[in-house]
Amino acid sequence: MKGFAAVFKKEIYTFFASPIFYVVGTIFLIIAGYFFYTAVAYYSLISFQAAQNAFMGGQVNLNEMVIKPLMDDISVILLLIVPLLTMRLIAEEKKNGTMELLLTYPLRNLAILLGKYAATLLVLMILLAVTLIYLFLLSWVGEFEWGVVWAGYGGLVLMTAGFVALGLFVSALTQNQIIAAVLGFGALLMFWMIGWAGSL
Repeated sequence: MKGFAAVFKKEIYTFFASPIFYVVGTIFLIIAGYFFYTAVAYYSLISFQAAQNAFMGGQVNLNEMVIKPLMDDISVILLLIVPLLTMRLIAEEKKNGTMELLLTYPLRNLAILLGKYAATLLVLMILLAVTLIYLFLLSWVGEFEWGVVWAGYGGLVLMTAGFVALGLFVSALTQNQIIAAVLGFGALLMFWMIGWAGSL
């Protein structure tokens, strides 16, 4: 699609040139690492107790005690950080007056939106991919089903894609990045709670 590559490259450059990405990315990895550590520590404690009590053997499962909680925790972290990365996508262009300039170029509106969307999604996929390091390290000391891991990450990718789409939409509604972030978080939280209530 004409113009998609140009917008995509511009957004990728903007992300990696912005300190916000590095701050948000570092916070994401630190929090995810902390949750991973606590899950592994709890698993180690239960494993030690299970070694002393034969009746607890069936309760010790890496998939249930580490992998699943980690996926849940990463989902919550994404709920918090995605609005911080999507808030500037359109709002900043409007505030700086570059949106009108961008629209005067021979670019289709769809190419502009898809370029911004794909760049943001790729950046978040990179952050998600880094968290796989935790699981590769875990695989050295324990056995778990990688199929569960890939299924979980597939779900995280789809969820992130939805989060970014909603964040991009909200960013188009205002010129203020802070308002875009707050509205984006509020909208994501609302849908999250609807899904949570439906699972009860």
